Amino acid sequence: MKPVSPASDAAPQLTGCATARNAGVCYSSGRNLSLGLLACLVLVVGSAVYVLDRGSGSIAFLPPGWTGVGHPGAVFGPVGQWLPSLAHSFAFGLLLGIWPRRQSLRVMACLAWTLIAVAFELGQLPAVSHAAGALLAGPLSQLPFAEAVSASLRHGRFDLLDLVATLVGGALAIGLLIRSPDLPRRTAPGLHLFQSTLKAHR
Repeated sequence: MKPVSPASDAAPQLTGCATARNAGVCYSSGRNLSLGLLACLVLVVGSAVYVLDRGSGSIAFLPPGWTGVGHPGAVFGPVGQWLPSLAHSFAFGLLLGIWPRRQSLRVMACLAWTLIAVAFELGQLPAVSHAAGALLAGPLSQLPFAEAVSASLRHGRFDLLDLVATLVGGALAIGLLIRSPDLPRRTAPGLHLFQSTLKAHR
């Protein structure tokens, strides 16, 4: 009977998620995929409010023909007044937060987006929107989406419920990211085999 070498015993353990290190990579990748799909689903729901429950041209980033399909408030009712703010803060914060490997950077990315969303909501205050519109129409007019942002601030209306919903959406996304462990560094499969062979022959 031919003896089996230690190296051949170790080799099958280097595929897939067999090792503890690879298992951590697979778990983190699967969790990131789940969070990404959840964010996309919430984003679709939030965007559906503009399509079904808002008037035509109610958002500057969508063509007028895409909005105002249904009657105002017909589908989402009163919830539709603040649901887009919560959904967009949650979804975009989560989509930005799943990319960094370190947990702290993921949380910081999500927090940064939440603060941008809060600033955008505060920018709809009459005094702020007038000043921001002047800047976007003048010195900052060459920036991408400057005209769309300026139009959104001018036609938007500050709502305290939208501000609260934005903060809640960001907090929910940060809560999910905090529960996600750091992603382990990937090691090339050939290096795994070389290290395991050395250990087997010691």
